[in-house]
Amino acid sequence: MGIHRGPNMEKGGLIFGYDSGHGVCDNHTSSRFYQGKPTTNTWNKNTHSYTSGNITATRNATPPVPPPLEVQGFEVYKLQSNDGGLNQGIMGTSNVVDGVGGNYVHSVYCFLESGTIVTVGQHWHPWAYGGEQNPPLGRWVRLSQTVTNAVDNYGNVANAYRTNGVAYFTAPQYELGSIVTPHVDGTRSSTESLIDLKRTTDIDVSNISFNSTGQPTFDGTDDRIDLGYAPITGTGDFTITSVYKTNTSAANTIIGNYPNGNLQFMGGYGLYIAGSCYFTSTPLPAGTYCATATRENGVCKIYLNGQLQRTVNNSNDIGINSFRIGTNTSGTEPFNGEIYNIKLYGRALSADEVQQNFNTYKKRFNI
Repeated sequence: MGIHRGPNMEKGGLIFGYDSGHGVCDNHTSSRFYQGKPTTNTWNKNTHSYTSGNITATRNATPPVPPPLEVQGFEVYKLQSNDGGLNQGIMGTSNVVDGVGGNYVHSVYCFLESGTIVTVGQHWHPWAYGGEQNPPLGRWVRLSQTVTNAVDNYGNVANAYRTNGVAYFTAPQYELGSIVTPHVDGTRSSTESLIDLKRTTDIDVSNISFNSTGQPTFDGTDDRIDLGYAPITGTGDFTITSVYKTNTSAANTIIGNYPNGNLQFMGGYGLYIAGSCYFTSTPLPAGTYCATATRENGVCKIYLNGQLQRTVNNSNDIGINSFRIGTNTSGTEPFNGEIYNIKLYGRALSADEVQQNFNTYKKRFNI
């Protein structure tokens, strides 16, 4: 999976965390924390290329510039068109189940060395022409096209079409739906999507939603992630911090074990541990925020966008009950929006560290 590096922020004492905030198709950066929406690449990589018309197809080609880092190591196809006619250089077929139907999205990385036009995503039954695209010369780009109501397993992800020139292709993907997700060689399961920053917890996203760009969201009804354990327990020190976007002015539970246990961290109110440490004005209006709650020696503090909002004495026991993200443990007070990241520490961050973390996120999330 590669080395996962975090942003410039405080990491000492981190117990659990995830970060889905990078753009879903920016795989070089997003793969640090978010691998992408679960999917299966149905492309049959063992299918041989073939051509029709005056096009030459070459497998295992060497492009002038290596592909992007995230897809290096995959086979590169070279397609050369010689007459600019209605010609195709078909890379292969996909394993779409016959007669099932549905929307599929074709995607492929393309390096256009010369020429002007390539097409992506032709399909048979129904016939679906991928549409001409004019990628820039001399650099790798990812092209995509959606095919609706596909009912057979025969289609091509990329071809040289109506152009004299040379194009290189790699990392074809053919997946159910209409969202282009980061390339995967096979299947990305529901526990291989969001990566725990400590790599000690499998985060299962099978009970949350995904928006039109493939980013994880919480629907405000019953979307949730169950951790299966309590990252923090007892009466000791801790920090919870999160960047999130709410669509409603409500409790918007981010994480906790209440009411089975005593802790609830809410996007609209702040911290509750059998007693409140809330923002100065509640519930917060819909918007994007960075909220942090700390406890040190029985003193709780709640911060909003790096600024201290309130301090209260609270040494109540959190309990040992499992934590849930997105609703409380009884399934109510759901979160409606996007929880870009959550981080739990086994110590109280200082005010300077809280501000340092916020400064890291402020520009990135336009807070």
